[in-house]
Amino acid sequence: MTEQEKEEKKSLRARLSKMGISSSPNASLETLRTKYQEACSGNIEPEDTDSTSVKLKIKTAESIRKEATKLIRVRIKNLNPAKKDLHGEIYTIANKILGKVSKYVPYDSAGEAYHLPNCIYKMLLNKKFLQIRTFKDNESGQIRIDQGWVPEFSIEVLPPLTAQELKDLAIKQKAQNHFEE
Repeated sequence: MTEQEKEEKKSLRARLSKMGISSSPNASLETLRTKYQEACSGNIEPEDTDSTSVKLKIKTAESIRKEATKLIRVRIKNLNPAKKDLHGEIYTIANKILGKVSKYVPYDSAGEAYHLPNCIYKMLLNKKFLQIRTFKDNESGQIRIDQGWVPEFSIEVLPPLTAQELKDLAIKQKAQNHFEE
């Protein structure tokens, strides 16, 4: 181990200690670097234990998964003219922490609200399509093409269902299942 590596280990231990994160005296330089990067990347959040001290807590995979799969009640309108004939699509998100999350997302279903996992909701918010419009320029008389990236969906976030709405929905679904059998 070079003198420079020893200095870096010492510096990383001091920084981690100031952040309230302990490290093993036998930890390798690579382990200390990783731990410090995690501390700086937002995978650690402050947790108030009392007014005089603040402890740092590493977000667990379970808490990340719980936040990503939390259901959001939405109403979705498809704005992409290329998909105007689709009634909906299946969207999938997969990674090491979440595993695989798939959901059928209906479009414009007669104003019906729908529950989506938070991770799919966020993905839909970021989806865009290339909108191409042609128009005649009044000055030159030539046809011009205007294009730009625009949001693919209009998403209206609705408040969660009340207890009474949940009961009514359960009765409605039970009646539908009874008639389908």
